[in-house]
Amino acid sequence: MRSFTALAVAMTVTACSGTDGDILHTTRPQPQPLASWQIQLTGNLDTTVDVRMYIADAGTPAPVINDLHAAGRIVICYFSAGTQEPFRDDASRFPAASLGEPLASYPDERWIDVRDPAVRAIMQDRIHRKLRESGVTIVSSETTYIEDGVSVGMDTVIQPFTFIGRGANIGGECLIGPFAWSMGSRVVGEIQASGGRWGGDTEATIGRILGIVATVLLVVSVVFFVFILSAGGSFILGS
Repeated sequence: MRSFTALAVAMTVTACSGTDGDILHTTRPQPQPLASWQIQLTGNLDTTVDVRMYIADAGTPAPVINDLHAAGRIVICYFSAGTQEPFRDDASRFPAASLGEPLASYPDERWIDVRDPAVRAIMQDRIHRKLRESGVTIVSSETTYIEDGVSVGMDTVIQPFTFIGRGANIGGECLIGPFAWSMGSRVVGEIQASGGRWGGDTEATIGRILGIVATVLLVVSVVFFVFILSAGGSFILGS
């Protein structure tokens, strides 16, 4: 019979096997001065150019980006977080009230109010979609908040009520649970110290609180299981 202790550990510990990762800071390669680079924002990305760094559109398929990473290239993805780009597939989701004046150089694009909750939800969906395309499983988009600049390896599972802070680097084949809320405290502090330059204070605080609540519930559940088992109890599942 499988031990419930193993189940308890699986429920309460963020575990990784496979690709190494650090959930507190990134170790990703950084572009160096005078590094060779290629920028292409339209059409199928030409990956035959022998450069250190590629600058590509955020819509570039994940397998293409993964192949470049495997070849030792740095990839920087471009999209405009401050405007509504009409060619994006989610352009119609932006509420009219969140749209501002057209850009002088790009009249088809309009400024957006990044404080609008609907706009922030769209940006979250973009982050979640890119992670899913790269082989990451997000169990519940509604209760998961992921900041920008996060790297997550293939086959990692992100459990509900999880908050992952800016710049986290998570390896492959990981189980990321609500204990990731610990990064929320740091991010909230950074936002508050930015003097208004960064937004998302409300979302970060909510993510941290949800993580704390879920953590408490998991701990209570584990204690309950251990107590019942130590008392010689058993569970019968079924109707």
